[in-house]
Amino acid sequence: MNILNILITILLLILSGLFSGLNIGLMSLNVFRLKRLVKLGNKDAKKIYPLRKNGNLLLTTILLGNVAVNATLAVFLTSLTTGVVAGIISTGLIVIFGEILPQAMFTKHAMKFGAKTYWVMWIFMVLLYPVSKPIAWSLDKILGKEVRSIFTKSELNLLIGEQQKIKNSDFDKEDVELIRRGLSFPNKIVKEHMTPKDRVLWIDKNERLTKESVDIIHSQGHSRIPVYDSEYDDVIGLLYAKDLISLDFDKDTLVHHLMRRQTEHVYETNNLDLVLDKFKNKRVHLFIVKNNKHKFVGIITLEDVIEEIIGEVYDEYDRSKMQIIPTIFSKNKTEFKERFQKVKDLSKKLQIDFMDGNFVKGKSILPSALPDLKKYSNVFEAHLMVKDPELWFERIKDKGFKKIIFHYESFSDKNKIIEFKQKIEKKKMIPVLAVNPETGISKIRELLPMFKYVQLMGIKPGKEGQKLLPTTYHKIRKISKEFPRTYIQIDGGVNKETSKKLFHAGADILNSGSYICKSKNPQKAIENLKRLV
Repeated sequence: MNILNILITILLLILSGLFSGLNIGLMSLNVFRLKRLVKLGNKDAKKIYPLRKNGNLLLTTILLGNVAVNATLAVFLTSLTTGVVAGIISTGLIVIFGEILPQAMFTKHAMKFGAKTYWVMWIFMVLLYPVSKPIAWSLDKILGKEVRSIFTKSELNLLIGEQQKIKNSDFDKEDVELIRRGLSFPNKIVKEHMTPKDRVLWIDKNERLTKESVDIIHSQGHSRIPVYDSEYDDVIGLLYAKDLISLDFDKDTLVHHLMRRQTEHVYETNNLDLVLDKFKNKRVHLFIVKNNKHKFVGIITLEDVIEEIIGEVYDEYDRSKMQIIPTIFSKNKTEFKERFQKVKDLSKKLQIDFMDGNFVKGKSILPSALPDLKKYSNVFEAHLMVKDPELWFERIKDKGFKKIIFHYESFSDKNKIIEFKQKIEKKKMIPVLAVNPETGISKIRELLPMFKYVQLMGIKPGKEGQKLLPTTYHKIRKISKEFPRTYIQIDGGVNKETSKKLFHAGADILNSGSYICKSKNPQKAIENLKRLV
């Protein structure tokens, strides 16, 4: 075989591989996605889309070219050697270099190779047009044009979650969570997200407005208070907090003298998307919720509805939304995986405990043994029950935690606590000061105004399943009264017997470990706690 024959064979193999690769590569590209990419300015898509939009014409051209080249190669090799040998050689060359290798390459890099070789396809499309066009026209008439993919909400939910896990994806876990909340929003109803009647701060229409009663209203931080008529068991108006600013307490003013009588209502079975439209049309911020018997059963605010799309929004006075956060304590990777799988889909927020065996007796999983937390949509907080929080912070600072809980008792100097707090804040994380049961409020009083969150240990840290110490309630009430803008977390001893008392004492967040994670039904355990508070 001379050099010319070798060159001809190589050329035919290249063309065979090109047609084969372009067949699987270009035809696998979704024409509607390419159109979107063109609008977004993608250069490769701009080259490929004019070819790909005529799908049947492109397919016919590729197949005609592929068949012609493979047949030519087989005939050419037959002319150089005997029939059987030619058949074996041509089959081997075509399968390996004309099918397997190019298809494997184009499958993974269809856009890249398609953009580099698109000009070759234009040449063959022009050359083969007289033959390919009638065939493509017939296919268009018989089979029709390409159909758009239609995704259900459930499929979109899964698709978005998969995108987040792909390396270099534009989606982070906050994006995924926001989109998922938006997809599920229209299916949610008022009853699931309203504030029930027995938890509504309301005021009787005949109550006298005194300095004491007005101070109580202002301390709750609500801008609108429903006015209740016990005779009709209904809300008859709203008392606006701003109308109380210039109130003359020397006058005998009753609530119904000052209230605004315009109230709007929705029903507990209404979908939230309809309620949001009603909020926009009526230009109000609060609806009275009624049941199918037209009885007052609760209230729902614009904030309640918006939170179902963007997530929880907490202001400095918000004390109506008790959070239940499962706590994961594990000694090793296997135990962590087991408990994490139990609760990761049941709660947006999760707390992970770390113990060094010095600050407390027990030892926990090491940060290095944790999975990559950033790939999950949960918001994680780390509880450092360790002697050297700064050392452990260095180990976990890049793991994906949003909140770092560290103990007052781990430091001998209050200035060191302040420095460590600032170090955490520089990493865009939230510092939380944790306090053991034996530490009095007097020791942390000057530190509390610096922290948005304080975590009170309801038990002696280091061991699961302990009973809540009764002194915890007094501590909560005292901090809640002295520092009304500080959120109070409780860790340890939280269960169905204690959660309601903790809530009424003034706790804002309940961290529960063994009650939830050791339960046979963690979801029911969380629901029990939420229902009680």
